Amino acid sequence: MTVAEHDESYKRSWLAIAVSTVVLMVSYGSLLVAIVSTRSDTPEAATPAFSVGFALVPFVFLTLAFVSGRPNAPVSVLKAMGLWLLVALPLGLFNPVFGLSVGFGIGGAITLKERETDRFIARAAAVLLASTYSVLMLFVIPGLGLLSGGLLPLASLGIADYYTLHRSRTKPNG
Repeated sequence: MTVAEHDESYKRSWLAIAVSTVVLMVSYGSLLVAIVSTRSDTPEAATPAFSVGFALVPFVFLTLAFVSGRPNAPVSVLKAMGLWLLVALPLGLFNPVFGLSVGFGIGGAITLKERETDRFIARAAAVLLASTYSVLMLFVIPGLGLLSGGLLPLASLGIADYYTLHRSRTKPNG
């Protein structure tokens, strides 16, 4: 793959990340509203918010897979949904922001198209760092922690892919 093809592929990945992040923010926000509503005077308000948030989760991964041009996208979306359920829900019991952030990030790592320079371990590390940052920010600036929990998981994938691409271009030959 030439440098121009790589650059075009990364532009497409960033477009997929941007569009998917919009859907993710609606899903993430609805799920957080549902969690907060369960502790309010009207816990029945949580049901519609949870329904919308949970229904949009697959669309985050569908958008990411199809816009980025992932081969075998439907299978990767199903894997991402299963992993999201296994990761986001249990971790969300301890901290909802961390659980949702890690769940969306790891699911995104599976559905975003990979090139030969991309590494899953770099993507996973980036998601873990972004999610940890969000949780730490909850204690320092709560609003920023909540916002970053939805904005950073997919963006961290693009940053990890850029890092691995740059590293492969600057690696000495031999």
